[in-house]
Amino acid sequence: MVDRTRQRRRNPTESEFVAMLCRDVNPETAQFVWFAIIEYLPRWQLTPHPDDHLSKDLPIHGDDPAMDWLPRYAALYGVDWKDWPQWPREWEGTVRNFARWLELGLWQQS
Repeated sequence: MVDRTRQRRRNPTESEFVAMLCRDVNPETAQFVWFAIIEYLPRWQLTPHPDDHLSKDLPIHGDDPAMDWLPRYAALYGVDWKDWPQWPREWEGTVRNFARWLELGLWQQS
């Protein structure tokens, strides 16, 4: 999986990733997502790309984003992660959509 991802695209830098993702979310959310994902990738010599699928293109367990990252993100904003909306069925499991889902939950709680 990781080899295929590496061959398909180049590794964006942190600033490139944030710039690409800021088309859809605020810079703080983009930075949060970068640091959450990058924890998983050092041994793979891979950086995340907004269009990567979280579990098909990256070595990330399917439950980690919702169970580990969401509570940390919600805590940053002082909101309850248990009140987050369900993942929209029509959305693919991409990094970009994960970031959008994080902000969707914030908007719905404000």
